[in-house]
Formats: sequence, structure tokens, C-alpha cells
Amino acid sequence: MLEGDTIYYNLANQELEFTNSTASRFGTTGAMALINPISSNTWTVWTGIGVLSDNFIVQDTCSNWTLNSGSSGTVGRSQLFNQQFAAFGANACGDTLPLYCVEQNPRKRIFVTTNPVEIGVTLSGKTQADALCNDPADPRKPNTGYYKALLRFTDRTHPSTDWVLKPETTYYRTDRTTTIGTTNAASVFNTNFSNAISTLGSEQTYLGFGSSWTPSANNCNDYTDPGGLGGGGANSHSTVLTTFLGGFTAPCNFTSYKVICVEQ
Repeated sequence: MLEGDTIYYNLANQELEFTNSTASRFGTTGAMALINPISSNTWTVWTGIGVLSDNFIVQDTCSNWTLNSGSSGTVGRSQLFNQQFAAFGANACGDTLPLYCVEQNPRKRIFVTTNPVEIGVTLSGKTQADALCNDPADPRKPNTGYYKALLRFTDRTHPSTDWVLKPETTYYRTDRTTTIGTTNAASVFNTNFSNAISTLGSEQTYLGFGSSWTPSANNCNDYTDPGGLGGGGANSHSTVLTTFLGGFTAPCNFTSYKVICVEQ
């Protein structure tokens, strides 16, 4: 139900937590804790889950959810951050309660922002870059999903805990039909794309990486300084990986480059 090495979000696009790679469970902040609640509403939710030594265990399930009397089922509370989001207590099996629903293995999408960015103005650091990727006013952004900017920052490079590409994952354009490419076990594209990220013939983006995903020596001081030294740019309209990565030195004071956004 939960995938390993995956960041999950609530419907308000707030991060819940990062699952680990072995048990596919929440727990990197300790004791099954969440960063944000699943919902701001105070709901009691059927789970059938208990927690023992930071692990999920099956607890009371109303006989696999087949009985509606004479027994009890474990419940969670949707507004809680700690392990009680899953294991709060027990309710009678005859109660009518909602369920948690987890999106399963959706096709991850990549797009390029509609508008170019101006460093120090419309783009000033990682937080603002990710905000651009989730701007509902951008007509290229899908109505669903949470996106992060494919840009090198001091605390976002390959590999790192905030790296935006997942291992061995196929990415698509926003139609979720047109394949872009599949990452390798190291969470990078290492072969030519099936189709270019950009649908336009001359679109260029900031990136901050050179050939073989080597971090560029300069990245406009984490994309905050228009007077800084330019970071590596990407030819997002190309299907040839070396052309995409080896683009060029992108001056920090140009206002024609855009941002690549990756669904999380």
C-alpha cells in the first residue's frame, strides 16, 4: 500500500513523511510520526493498525472487516502527528467511520514552467523554485500532484535526501501517456530520452549540472544572485542526454530561462 523511498502528501499538498526503503513505512522522524497531519479535520478513521517498536502491526480488524457487531476495530485520528494517526484506540465494529486512501503508483510527470524566471525576483532559492512548480496559475501545471524543481542547490544535489528523481522510475509528460525516460538505480537519467521534456523546439532551463550529472561549479549562489556566476543550463527540448545536460553556461542575469518541475 505504501511504497518505499516515497514522499507522501495530504490533499493540501503538505508533506506527510518520507517512507523508508526496507519496510515501506513512515518513521524517519521517529515512532511513526508525521510532519503534517493527514487532515486538519478531526476524523476517527478505521485502520486495523497498531504500532510496536516503530513498526506497523495488524491489530483489531473486526474479523477482516466482516463483522459489524460484537467486536472492535483499531482506529486512528486524522489530525494527529504522532503514531496515533494510525493507532489511537478502538471503536465498535458497528460504527460508521471513514478510511484513509493512498494513491497507488501514479505515473510521475515532468513539465517546464510556462514563464521564464528572473533570479533574485521570481526565483530566489529552493523554496521559491518549488513554489513556482506548484503555482496553480501556471497553465502547464497539472491539477493534481506536488512538484519540485530539478535544480541543483546546496541541499539538493545528487545524491541527497532532497533529490527530486526516484530510482528506476519512468517519467511522462503531463498527459501521462508520452514517455520521457526511465531513471537508473542511481536516480538519474543515463540514456537518451524517448521524448524531450519540453514540447517546444527551443526551450532552455536552468539546471545546475553538467555532463554525467556532475554538479556545476556555479549555480547563481543557489539561484538567489543575478550577479553571481552562471550555473549549467539544460536544453530541455532535446532527446539527446548529452545535449540536455551539457547545455551551456546559463548567465544568472538572463530572463529567458525556465525551470523543470518533477512530480514527487
